[in-house]
This record gives sequence, C-alpha cells and structure tokens, in this order.
Amino acid sequence: MKTSQVLFYREAAPYWEAALPIGNGRLGAMVYGGAEQEKLALNEDTLWSGRPENLYCKEFFQSLPEARRLIAERKFSEANTFISTHMGDHDSQSYLPAGDLNLRFRHAGPIENYQRELDLSTALFSMKYSAGGVTFQREAFASFPAQAIVCRITAATPGAVNFEAEFASQIHGQAASLGRDIVFDGECPVYDRRDQIIWKDEQGRTGISYRMQLRALADGGTLLSENGVLKIEGADSVTLLLSIRTNFKNWNTMPEMSGIDWKALAASDLDNAETLGFEALKRQHIEDYRALAGKSVLEFPEQPGDEKSIPERLAAERNREVFAPSLAALLYNYGRYLMIASSRPGTQATNLQGIWNPLLFPPWGCNYTTNINTEMNYWPAENTNLADCAEPLFQFIRDLSEKGKDAARELYHLSGWCLHHNSDLWRYCSTATGRAQWLFWPVCGGWLCRHLMDHYRYSLDKEFLAHFEPVIRGAAEFFLGLLQNHNGVLETCPSTSPENNFIDPATGEAAAAASGSMMDMSIIKETFESVLDCAKILSTEDDFVQKIREALPKLRKPSIGTEGQLLEFGEDFQEAEIHHRHVSHLYGVYPCADFTPELNR
Repeated sequence: MKTSQVLFYREAAPYWEAALPIGNGRLGAMVYGGAEQEKLALNEDTLWSGRPENLYCKEFFQSLPEARRLIAERKFSEANTFISTHMGDHDSQSYLPAGDLNLRFRHAGPIENYQRELDLSTALFSMKYSAGGVTFQREAFASFPAQAIVCRITAATPGAVNFEAEFASQIHGQAASLGRDIVFDGECPVYDRRDQIIWKDEQGRTGISYRMQLRALADGGTLLSENGVLKIEGADSVTLLLSIRTNFKNWNTMPEMSGIDWKALAASDLDNAETLGFEALKRQHIEDYRALAGKSVLEFPEQPGDEKSIPERLAAERNREVFAPSLAALLYNYGRYLMIASSRPGTQATNLQGIWNPLLFPPWGCNYTTNINTEMNYWPAENTNLADCAEPLFQFIRDLSEKGKDAARELYHLSGWCLHHNSDLWRYCSTATGRAQWLFWPVCGGWLCRHLMDHYRYSLDKEFLAHFEPVIRGAAEFFLGLLQNHNGVLETCPSTSPENNFIDPATGEAAAAASGSMMDMSIIKETFESVLDCAKILSTEDDFVQKIREALPKLRKPSIGTEGQLLEFGEDFQEAEIHHRHVSHLYGVYPCADFTPELNR
C-alpha cells in the first residue's frame, strides 16, 4: 500500500472521532470497524432542525443609532453591553444525526489479526480479522452514482456470516420491518440549539421528515426481517444497501409542502442499487471518485516506519525534529478526500464538521459559521483542482444573496444583501445571539464573494462570472449603505473583529465594538475592487460602478501600532487576549493577499 494514501489501524475505533469517514456529498457515515459490535454513525446533509422562517431582532434598527453614539463617545464597554443585549435575539438552527446502523456479529472464537483501513485512492473502507479459524472481511463505501451506502461482508468459510442489524436514533421516530428491509422513519425538531429542543411548533408541525432504509442481499443462509431487526444466519456473504431520504426541497419551502415522496425515493435507491449488484456498484464508485481524486495527488519517497499504523506513526513524530514527508502527503490527500466526501454538485455545502455529526446538540450547532469556518472549508477547492466540489458553496452563496436581501432591509433598512456570523440549511442571515464579538458582524457576504472571484481567476469562465456578478454587486451595495462618513473617511460602525476583544482604556474591561476594524475594511475594500474587476471583464460600467470607484479611495486605511503591528480595531488598544485563536485582522494577508512581500498597500 502507498502510505501517503492509506489510513491504517490495528484496532477498532473506541469512540466516534476515531472512526473512519465515508461520504458521497449527501450521505455520510463514520465506520467504527468493530469485529463483534459494528456501528455506522449516519448522516444526511439536509437533516437540520427548524423550518423556513423570517425572524429578525425587532429592536435592531432602532438600536443602531445608540450603539453608534456610544462608540463615538468612546464608551466602548457600554456599547459592547448594549449590542449584546439589544441587537440579537435569534440564531441559526443545528445539523442533526440521522442515527446509527448497529450490527451484532456472532463468532466461534476470539478476534485475532485485526486491521482496518481507509484507502484514499479508492474511497473504500476495509477491515480484516479472523475468529474461530475463519477469516472475515468487510468493505464499505458511499456511492455518489448510486446515492447509497454499500457494505460487503464476506467469510473465507461458507456459511460463517451470522449477524443482526437494526437502526437506532436520537431523533423522534419509529423503527420497523418493511418486507425484507428494515426502516427508521424520523421527524426532526422545529428548534434545536445549545441545550434547548422543541419537537413541534404551536400548530403541531414538525421539522424535516426522513427515512433510513436497509436491505440485505445474502449469498446462502437465511434472512429474516422482523420488528425492525434484520437477522442473517449461515450466509457465505452479505451485501448491505443503505439509503436515506428526506422531504427537504429548498430553503424557502415548508417540508410538508415539498411534494417529495421521500419514502419512495429511499426504496428506489435500493432497487436501483440491487439491480447493479456489488461488483458493479464498487467499480462505478471507484471510477466516479477517481475522476476527482486523481486530479491531484501528493507523494514523497517512503521512509522506514511509514508502513506502521496511524497511531504508531503519530507517536513516532513526537520524537522527530522533522515532520515525516509521507505524513504531510497523507494529510494533503486526506483533506482532498474529505472535500470530495462532503461536497459534490447538487449537495449542501460542507458544514462545521463536513457531513459527519453524532450529536443532537453539536458544538456551535454544527452550522455554517461564516466568519471563517465555511470559507476555510473551501480553501483547498480551487488550488487542489477540486473546483467541481465548490459547486454547493456557490449555490449556498446564491441562496444567501436572496435571503440576505430580507436581512439587509429588515435590520438596516438598506438595499443589497448581508450575512452575519452564522447560517444554516434555511439560509439564516440575521445576527447571532450572545456577545457582541460574534453577535454583530454583517460583512460576511463580501468574504463569500471572494470565492466567486477565485473561481473566475482559476477558470477564466466569464459565463460563471456574469451569472454571479449581481451577487457581488449586491454585497457591495449593502456595504455602500452601511459605511459611515467620519470626517471624509468611510468606515463601519459598529465594527467588530471576529471573535476577539480589546481592552476599553476607560474601564479596563474587555469590549468588542469600535469603528472600522481591519477585517471589515479589508473585506469591503476587496469587494469594491471585485465590482470594478467585474465591470472591466464583463463591460458592465454604470452609475453604481462609478459610486464604488468614488468610494474606494475614501475607505479607512490600515493603521500601524506602536509595536509595529497591524491594528485590529483601528486604534492601538491593549490586547485582551494576544494569542486569540482568530487572527481576523490578517485577512489582508490571507486570503486577500493585500499585503505581500511585493505589495504592501
């Protein structure tokens, strides 16, 4: 095996984070690889809490002048408290787990010679072990062409495959047998965030409905589906086919009004996969995956020790002065694998955890955290030759530009579109809740527009740019209205720098809101420049473009502090947390490239 293409282990995963991910963009599973107790933790990319909604803080617009007054009077601590208290009372929804497929195997002896691996060159999970003198093997993959998860279980000795399978889920629902299959029908909650969950609204409506359906194709032996449990006795081999379908149509359609027969779709997926058979499914899957994965592969000469398991290799790194080249290559290839597994044309964009989440209350809602995480997910798309995988992001941006018009109008009484700190399946664009340092940050739309420009710069696709030029223009239109004129200088106010604070010189307290943060101004400047670039490339010069051209040189310029540092909040405030994990003020260094060794503007 090529050690830069394989994740190899000598024991089953003891917990979710140690399991191995498979995915086809829409369906995901974390495969534990247990010899006797196997678990596939399952996800589907449209399984979110909530319903379409238009909820905006009613106090927001009337609070803006007061927030600006407090900042102008340098009452930063008061402004921070005021924004936190009065300008955010809603938040995005949460991405949810579909459930688990649990397999219980019966063996004639102890487990020996165990190994499991994920082959990044084929997107195949495999494991092998022996028990009672019999060698067993499993393979699993998530097929994009078949829209199903496929698992093959074989034994070297005829009639040695014996196990039971059933679904379990934290979501409200019912497991049952359906002919020779087993199913789980679930209904997502209408609200799920932090530690609060609401399963039905005041009208008795639930959130998204879905079905998980499993079918077994056994070679030899007997198969029985009863009371939601699938039992296999004395088979030579078994192929498991798994489908998940929901009634989600799009971000602005009520699930129950979608017209989607999700149960019929789940059965149809399995019917089509069964017709093909395992070998054809596997061949089709590998061909499809390699068409993307093969566009870029990183390899270095192998060294002694590279053949060891991942835990052994990582342990060895603690005693090395130089990071093993093969591990660097493995990390590169694994990153591209995760992109392909969680983002394919027609799917949802990758969320905070790709598509893999086992928790009913996941950290940060497992949402789209748009003040860096969503963008960072897609940094490898263009420059590692996976532009096709960025299509869900582009559709996400298109949707946000529509929903964001409401946010701009309702919150700011401005035209164009805006997006704040968080979003979700329903394209939430309003403010977050909690502290000002993440509650208030309305310039995210410009950052997302950078990805549109990046795609054009890599592809030189003018048709693509013309399609998305109105989106870029809409973000700039909002910024033009958002900017405040302070003595001839245009800057944002209030302004934060996700997710950091500074020390208020008057009170000694941590505060987040000031004027013209470095990140705000970098993103707005870049968005204005993108408007001008589009006008030149597409010959779309008009009055709006001229307004942008006139506003651009009036934008607040970067400032340098007494220690030679780029000022994050526009003033030389004392740092509240100098090693804060966000370095938002360096947006102009990366990804913007506004400050380089050759260019320092």
